Amino acid sequence: ERISHIYFTSGSTGFPKGCVVGETALLRYCRARNEVFEFSSSSSCLLASPHTFDPCLGDIFSTWMAGGVLCVASKRTILSSLGKCLQEFRASHLLTTPTLFLSLHGSLGPADLQDLRVVALGGESMRQSLVEEWGEEVLLLNVYGVTECAVYQSCSRMRRGGDTKSIGRAIGDNMLLLVAGDGSDPSHLVEEGSGEEGEIWIAGPQVGLGYLLLPELTQERFVPHPTLGPCFRTGDIACATAGGWSLRGRRDCQVKI
Repeated sequence: ERISHIYFTSGSTGFPKGCVVGETALLRYCRARNEVFEFSSSSSCLLASPHTFDPCLGDIFSTWMAGGVLCVASKRTILSSLGKCLQEFRASHLLTTPTLFLSLHGSLGPADLQDLRVVALGGESMRQSLVEEWGEEVLLLNVYGVTECAVYQSCSRMRRGGDTKSIGRAIGDNMLLLVAGDGSDPSHLVEEGSGEEGEIWIAGPQVGLGYLLLPELTQERFVPHPTLGPCFRTGDIACATAGGWSLRGRRDCQVKI
């Protein structure tokens, strides 16, 4: 497997390590992204993620794959004038964090950005105020994923009154497993709608190749499944509610800042 990229992250273990991801994983993410985001050759994507954040790669290559338009502005301009960028580029798609998208509040709303059709937010908790303002005006998606498995692996459509912590369904050919107990036995899964908690495992074509020069940690987190092949233990805890899986936190004591 040829390597696509290596991104350093501390999100799943608490200390920086290089996540090695293959070309196939990135390709399958891009295909799944375009399908879920309803992205086509007539679409335009504002590149809002910095190059140090792997959604940047996903936006670039998935847009090129679809034959769409990639809209690029400086990091300073994006951070200070997101709304102006969206207006001037007439962007139809945006993938960013809830915090950055919240910067539009009080200045620009759905009526001012009528070209904007799909907004995907990830990297931190969804904000209820964003769902109330945008949930019925655009395709508002809460995306979930880990860097070890190529950008994002699941998404949930956000609507007013819904669970803002819902991670929804796996995209593309990925599979999400909710492993009960201490999260070590993938044959012991949490039942749907049971209200029980478990650790999220990811299986499928987006699972990465391991950690750079960290064989012991790779063996601990990238584990084989008897039928699904390589899986990744995220360390994230979710609850199997009646409406789907709701993210609860971490198995360890990490706090994201």
